[in-house]
Amino acid sequence: MSNFTRKIGDMEALQKQLTTDDFLQAINRELIQTGRAFLAFRNDEATIYYNGNQLCNLPESNGYEAMVYNHYLPITRSRTLSSQQKKKPYTIGQWRKDIESEKLSFQSVFKEILDNLEKESSPESLQASRFYQLSPLNKQTAYEIVLLDIEAAFSSTGKKTDRIDLVFYHSIDRRLMFVEVKRLSDDRLYSKGAKSAEVINQLRRYKARLKTEVQQITNQYNNTIDYYNTLSGGKLPHVSLEFPPLLGLLLVEYNQSEKKQINEVKEMITRNGFKSYAIGDTSHVKEDSTMRAIYNALK
Repeated sequence: MSNFTRKIGDMEALQKQLTTDDFLQAINRELIQTGRAFLAFRNDEATIYYNGNQLCNLPESNGYEAMVYNHYLPITRSRTLSSQQKKKPYTIGQWRKDIESEKLSFQSVFKEILDNLEKESSPESLQASRFYQLSPLNKQTAYEIVLLDIEAAFSSTGKKTDRIDLVFYHSIDRRLMFVEVKRLSDDRLYSKGAKSAEVINQLRRYKARLKTEVQQITNQYNNTIDYYNTLSGGKLPHVSLEFPPLLGLLLVEYNQSEKKQINEVKEMITRNGFKSYAIGDTSHVKEDSTMRAIYNALK
C-alpha cells in the first residue's frame, strides 16, 4: 500500500507566498501563467518545475518559502560541479550565508537560474515538459484535458520506477489518465532474452496501484483540483469513480524511417494488454487535437 498524498495543510499560507514573494511572483507571472512552468502539489509542499527539472520547492515545514537547489544558483553551482559541495536545496538566507553576500536574491539571478536548469534538462523530461502548457493555471488557455501532476510517485521509496511521468484529467468525462513517456531509443522498451521489457513491468506496477488504490488516488487528485480552482478561480469538477483511470505509454523522439521499430514496440505493448500512442516530438503537440487523440488511443 502506498502513502500517496496530495494534501496542503495551509493553502491560504501557500497562496500568500505565491502572490507576495517577488521571486515567486515572477515565476507565476512569466512561467506558470504562460504554461512554461508547472506547479505541482505534494504532501504538505508545492513544487515548481521548469524544463523537466525542479525550479524550486515550497515546503510547509518552512512556511512555504522558496527553496532552490544550490546546483542551479550562481557561485554555488561551480562548487557542486567540481564536487566541492553536495547538491541540496537552499533558502535565500542559506544561499546568502554560503556565498557571504546579502546583496543578491533569487529574483536578481532569476534568468541565471533558468539558464542553469535548461543546461541540465534530460531529453525525456524535456519531452514531458512540453505538456506544462496544459496546466489549469495557464491563463492563456482553457482545455478539456488538463495536466494535474508530473512524476507521480505511488510509494514512499522515491525510486524512479515508482513514478509515472504525466497525469492528465479529462474535465468533461471527469476521468484521470496516467501516461508513461519513453523515447524510442530507451532500452527499457526492449526485452532482454526471455525477460519482459522493463516498461511492461513498470506498467504492470502502475496498473496494480491504480486498481487497488483507486479511491485513495481519486481523493487526493480531487484535493489537487480544489487547489488549482483556488489559485485560478476555475471550476474544474471532481474526478468521477464511474470510469476507472486510463493508463498507457507515450512514444516520443523518433522519425518516419523508424516506423517499423515503432510498430514493433506498439505491438509488444498491445500484446501485453496495454495501450500506447506515438507522437514523435512533443514540440508538435496541438493542445486539443493531440490530447484528444492520446485520450482516445488509451481508452
